[in-house]
Amino acid sequence: MKNTIKVFGLIALVALIGFSMPACSSGGGDDSSSSSSSSNSSSGSGGTFTLTDIPAQYNGMKVIFSGQKNFSNDLSGRGTVISNGRANIPVLDGVVLRPYSDSVTITKLRFDINDSSETTVLYGRYTNNVAFSKGSATLSYNVITWSTSWY
Repeated sequence: MKNTIKVFGLIALVALIGFSMPACSSGGGDDSSSSSSSSNSSSGSGGTFTLTDIPAQYNGMKVIFSGQKNFSNDLSGRGTVISNGRANIPVLDGVVLRPYSDSVTITKLRFDINDSSETTVLYGRYTNNVAFSKGSATLSYNVITWSTSWY
């Protein structure tokens, strides 16, 4: 009986150590991944989606976007304040929400413009191809289909 208890105790100890090791990799693992992303972008923060020609009435509001490729959300950008008719939105990988700095063509983009209370005042969609180069792309407000209700 003592041997059985020792065996189960040893198994529990090995399992505890085994499961705790992945959770402890906050040191070297994170540093190497951030340095590899910084080699793709000068700031280490990935690319930027620039929305231009935004009417002045939306200055001070926030814009978010999501991009689709092959029916999945591939890219996103959140809560960037519109200033002087433009918004420079940091691009994130839509699945893991990490800075995005690869090149890809997105086939569908969706936008929300939110007021200070985070209420969406304008919805936009763009269904033509947008080429992202090193995580960055630019699009004019004027080529997007906008609506005050979600479609």
